[in-house]
Amino acid sequence: MTEKTTTSPLKDALCEFKKKKITIVKGKENPFFKSKYADLPEILQAVEGGLAELGIIISSSSGFTENGWELKTILTHKLSDEIVESSFPLFGSKPQEFGSSITYARRYNMQSLLNLAAEDDDGSASNTAKPMSRDDEIKKKANSIAKQLKESETIEVLDYVWSGFEKDLKEIESTSKTAHKALLNIYNSRGAEMVVNNA
Repeated sequence: MTEKTTTSPLKDALCEFKKKKITIVKGKENPFFKSKYADLPEILQAVEGGLAELGIIISSSSGFTENGWELKTILTHKLSDEIVESSFPLFGSKPQEFGSSITYARRYNMQSLLNLAAEDDDGSASNTAKPMSRDDEIKKKANSIAKQLKESETIEVLDYVWSGFEKDLKEIESTSKTAHKALLNIYNSRGAEMVVNNA
């Protein structure tokens, strides 16, 4: 009997990419959340060259779906035309807001597609951090989402945060109904406050 193995050039290339020592530094300050993050140019500078060497092309496009405007980022293998993609919702009633959401969505999609983690710019976090337990990881995600919901200043941003963390929220709900309910209460109460304030 002959065993037939199906190969995937894109998967093979992505495996080779993961072997590369990719370092993405959180070099930008977020004045709203008082935290640091890696911006889109930093991420692209860190990954584009390595992906191109392996025949992987990055492309993004926006479009209107049944869920509203979304930005889709696609990794395509130039020889096999295989693709892997990630989508993220867009928001904004003004060109500047919409443009900012596109930049955020491209950054989120790239980190999601390549499973990228950014390091603190002083390098100390990676040297001292200990592996988190599952419960601690869920708690950290819930706290981060709660913080961003509370600090959202418009309904558009509030909805953007909520829809943007859809996968994390489902994970939190499956692990802790109490934590998910608390986040839902924050989302609803902040939305109600904004409606009253804008009335």
